[in-house]
Amino acid sequence: IVEDGFDEHMRMVLQIMQNATEMKFRPAFDRGAECSVFRTFARALEINSNITTLDLKDASIGDDGIVLLASALRYNTSITTLVAASNNLEDGAGKALAAALEVNSALRTLDLSQNQLGDGTGLALAKLLTVNSTLATLNLSSNYINDGSGANVFEAILQNKGLISLNMSSNSLGDSTGAAVAAALKANSVLAHLD
Repeated sequence: IVEDGFDEHMRMVLQIMQNATEMKFRPAFDRGAECSVFRTFARALEINSNITTLDLKDASIGDDGIVLLASALRYNTSITTLVAASNNLEDGAGKALAAALEVNSALRTLDLSQNQLGDGTGLALAKLLTVNSTLATLNLSSNYINDGSGANVFEAILQNKGLISLNMSSNSLGDSTGAAVAAALKANSVLAHLD
């Protein structure tokens, strides 16, 4: 699995990932070293086929880290669960992930709860839900998604036949979202769990 031309960090990361199925990434004390390690880790994920669960909760990776990860998810075919909760992520990260998942057919569970994601992410995920039927569980709770883009997410569910569980609690949702929820629940028999 280790090829010529990879730097020493890449060799070590690939060696560690060779037999692992689950990875947890936690912040280091040296932010510069951490960025370099995560960049290497994201590159390694592009070719890794063992990791199925990636837990980045509270990893402090920020938008830049998620953008690197999103790039890897365009090629990765093994990660089925991604937890990126509590990372202070903003719309740049949410949009990058949504774009990557338009071509990724492996990821089934995505947890983006307790971030700072807003309407840009809501709109990008609404678009994603119209083309991706692999994603089964989506947690967007405790973000900054407003009524309009929340309604767009539920309108997209009218077309989606894969999403089983959606959590959008603790967002700024209102009447427009409520009407879209009612329509989605009437038309979509797959969605079984809604918060």
